[in-house]
Amino acid sequence: CRRASSSMVSMTGNSMPWNHSVSHGSVTGVANASVMMKLPRLMMTLFSMIATSLMGVGMVVALTMGYDTLNPLLIAIAIGFVVSIPVSWVIAKQIAG
Repeated sequence: CRRASSSMVSMTGNSMPWNHSVSHGSVTGVANASVMMKLPRLMMTLFSMIATSLMGVGMVVALTMGYDTLNPLLIAIAIGFVVSIPVSWVIAKQIAG
C-alpha cells in the first residue's frame, strides 16, 4: 500500500486528500441525507446496465423455451425491465452503504 506524498499531506493536513471535506463530528441524519441524494444517480447508472442484462436474459430464456414470436419475447423483455428496477435500487443502496 503506497502512502500519500508529503506534499499532499501538507496541502490538506491529512494523508487522504480525497477525504478532506468529511466532518467527523457530523450527525448521522446529515450523513444519510448526502448518501440519499447520490443514490438516484447511482441507481440510474446501474439500472442502465442491469436492465440491459436482465432483458437479454429474459429474451434468451424465452427463445430457449420455444417462444419465438413477438408477443412472448416482448413479455419476457418487459419482465426483465420491471425486475431490474428494484434490483438496481438494492445494489445501489449496498454500494452507497
